[in-house]
Amino acid sequence: MARASPLKARARFMATVEGSTSRQMPQPTTRATPVSKERALFTIKVRTRFPFSPLAESCRLLTPNEGWAHVHWPLVRCKDQHLGRSGLHHLPGRLPRVPDRPFLPRPDPGLHPAAHRQLRRARTKAPFHVASPHGDMHVAVIDCGVKENILRSLVSRGAHITVFPYNYPIHKIADHFDGVFISNGPGDPTHCQETIYHLRRLMDSSQMPVFGICLGHQLLSLASGATTSKLKYGNRAHNIPALDLTTGKCHITSQNHGYQVDAKTLPDEWKEYFVNLNDGSNEGMIHKTRPIFSTQFHPEAKGGPTDSSYLFDSYMDAVRTYHKTQQQLKPNRDSKPTPLLQDLLGKERVGVETDFLKFGQQAAAAAA
Repeated sequence: MARASPLKARARFMATVEGSTSRQMPQPTTRATPVSKERALFTIKVRTRFPFSPLAESCRLLTPNEGWAHVHWPLVRCKDQHLGRSGLHHLPGRLPRVPDRPFLPRPDPGLHPAAHRQLRRARTKAPFHVASPHGDMHVAVIDCGVKENILRSLVSRGAHITVFPYNYPIHKIADHFDGVFISNGPGDPTHCQETIYHLRRLMDSSQMPVFGICLGHQLLSLASGATTSKLKYGNRAHNIPALDLTTGKCHITSQNHGYQVDAKTLPDEWKEYFVNLNDGSNEGMIHKTRPIFSTQFHPEAKGGPTDSSYLFDSYMDAVRTYHKTQQQLKPNRDSKPTPLLQDLLGKERVGVETDFLKFGQQAAAAAA
């Protein structure tokens, strides 16, 4: 057997020795990210921008090092530029385990989930509209903290969307739409009694398709008469298996929730749609006779997986069917938004940027 050359042996030796030698680390620095007044627009058509939200939805970012470079191909700005648009504070460098001063501002009782202020901060303050060049259906979106890719998923499939605040009485104007979508959002679903009441009235007065995701799934279940409960740890990952009980197929899903729907409390006209194969918790429900269904996971997850994105296709098929049926019953009905409505309504969330800028500035002031 041939012996290794002295040069190769020395290189192997130096790799093992020099790899463990100490290196001088740069001294950490602490600086605040400047606040930018740039408007955060929805990016429906731009392929290189796929944010979940127009702003960063946290109060501060703590990192062990600077990490300025960004090399991932879809990125158009670094994290500090993104934080600056939201007025948030970045603290790079090695941080002590027990800080001299608190990193977070003094807790505000108004931000406690019991007062559902988290939901109020995440949603739009007034309706806004996003038009679609691909179809003539009109879908009402109840914004409980909607992710932008949900809006893209609907618009790209031919739906004009008008987004309403979570507590808007949607049942009063449902006749002007071809479907209702209930978005994801933060907090305990039982604190959203206004939304639950409006959804109950909607299902009692209309036969239109309804689709809910995450918090929307929980709100829809409460409106139908089921109950929810808090999970011990929650399900937060991008690789959670969910079994489709109607087809027997398993899908890898993205999830981020701390509450669940109690499947045993579903009324007789409902049945369980998906089940979590890790802990057996409920992952969806579907009405037995009407085009109403919801999922606990996120089929719109932009980072993937995309196994369950077909649910948007199923929903839009139901919306098209309802749209054609209503045109036959009411020949003069036109659910497509008028040019006047499109001009009057904004094209982005209303009031969210101001709240997050104020909250980020408070966090920066507390750290100063």
